[in-house]
Amino acid sequence: MEKGFALGRGNRSSINLELALLIALLVLTAVLGLSWMGSGIQNVYNIASHFGIAGGVSGPVAGAPVENPPGSGSYTLTWTGGTPPFAITRSTLPDMSGATPVASGLPGMNYSVVPQPGENDYQVIDGNGHQLPSIITITLPAGSTPSAGSGSDNGDGSYQLSWTGGRPPFQIIRDTDPAMTSPAIEASVPSRNYTVQPTDPDNYYQVIDSGGNRLPQPIHIVGTSVHLLTAADLSSGAQMSCQNCHGAAPSDFVDPHDPTSPWAGDITGDQKSYCFSCHNGQRLPTAGETLPAAPAVRGKSGATTAPDIEAANLVNVHGLGTASDPGTTTAYLRPDMGYYVGDSMDCSTCHDSHDTSNTYGLRSSVVSADGAKKVGGLLVYKIPAGTITPTSPVGYDLRFFCSSCHLFDPATHDPLAGTDTTQVGKTDCTSCHRHVDMHGTPSTGL
Repeated sequence: MEKGFALGRGNRSSINLELALLIALLVLTAVLGLSWMGSGIQNVYNIASHFGIAGGVSGPVAGAPVENPPGSGSYTLTWTGGTPPFAITRSTLPDMSGATPVASGLPGMNYSVVPQPGENDYQVIDGNGHQLPSIITITLPAGSTPSAGSGSDNGDGSYQLSWTGGRPPFQIIRDTDPAMTSPAIEASVPSRNYTVQPTDPDNYYQVIDSGGNRLPQPIHIVGTSVHLLTAADLSSGAQMSCQNCHGAAPSDFVDPHDPTSPWAGDITGDQKSYCFSCHNGQRLPTAGETLPAAPAVRGKSGATTAPDIEAANLVNVHGLGTASDPGTTTAYLRPDMGYYVGDSMDCSTCHDSHDTSNTYGLRSSVVSADGAKKVGGLLVYKIPAGTITPTSPVGYDLRFFCSSCHLFDPATHDPLAGTDTTQVGKTDCTSCHRHVDMHGTPSTGL
């Protein structure tokens, strides 16, 4: 609608008639002396506003709808002009037949809507009953369904689910079975993305839109932490379940060699003893000990033993070896983290038994000794063979993780191939520092 003395759908003759009517009203008001001339003009202005013919007091004019945020399925309707409050109606036909109310009493000139698949026609009515000269139309593909689902690794144990299509809001369900036979509700979200924390070796996520439409295939994410066996681990002969360590609740710890019995030790004050019940170089829990409560525990390739970390703890500088090793010093420890010579660290200081995607189960974030400081984003990257030197084997870049507590000694590290800490480069700390060396012997290097 153009501003000025005009009616939305009127012709020139009707405009002239209205102008004549206005002039007559103005003259009559002045002659009768109704509340002085100024008040008379205001009265005429109000009458003109009522009929939508006063300059600057025209009805609303539509702006282009914008999806906000992009991909959310929510659109912001905007308009200019008109007199608040505003109301909005919706129809599926451009003549607005069968329109239903969407909102009313709106003070501003914008409003967010979630269109249905197909045609959506919106009309805005201002406080004086004026309507948009042209309706706002948003058309979505009829029968639009969620598709192209994917899950990307955030590097901290969490994954970003994303998909296209479908009508929000969306419900996300999760199962360990690709057939989704016993799914659990994960979340209800308004946009086409969501961050999840996988808790099982295999995690299947299905997205359901508000119309009940689903992804053609669920999004499959493989858990990658130490105790969450991947499909590759399982195919190699590894096996383990939550019930090998936990009872009815995650906080209930059981004896790994007798899952029907609670753990007799102090899991809080003596955490290492629990870990060493398996990580001691002795046989892992057998089927005769664990069934029927849980399966036997097997390592990769069906291994029946795990490295002897219990023995390594006696000489490792991160364990009990710190106090007795005269070569240890605080010179290369970050003072802000509060760790000192003589400290005996828990396994969980560096390792997370569940929620991490890092190799060796290393945490993606660590905290200071007093718990007041946190260093996050500690990703462990795989180093392909031949990267550090032409003959170097596959390794893992631990520079970010280890430097969260350590200050490297340039005199010791720089001459070593691939450990030049003055350069931005991959550094496999495990090439020298391990719980046990390549021959399985406990090492003082870690």
